Amino acid sequence: MVLLEHLHVSSRNNNRVSQALSSSASPSVSQSHRGAANS
Repeated sequence: MVLLEHLHVSSRNNNRVSQALSSSASPSVSQSHRGAANS
């Protein structure tokens, strides 16, 4: 499906998107990313 391919390429091009998905799955990682983003 083109949509899935587009999302896959987008996530690969944007590390922040990938990190956001990872942080969503890991609460501890999410807190770390929030702290880094705030600072």
